[in-house]
Amino acid sequence: MTEPKRPRGRPATGKKRTVQLKIDVTADEKQEIKNAVKLYNKKGIADLILYFIRQ
Repeated sequence: MTEPKRPRGRPATGKKRTVQLKIDVTADEKQEIKNAVKLYNKKGIADLILYFIRQ
């Protein structure tokens, strides 16, 4: 008899954003986006995008 598989990792709980939006960028563009996130004091890319959309 086989043993049941153990669960892998910790489940995501309380996650505010559950839908993914994927884009293709170059390594330079990725670094530029990360710098902009720091410059505008945002938590992540999604916050940065929404900040500019809502302006």
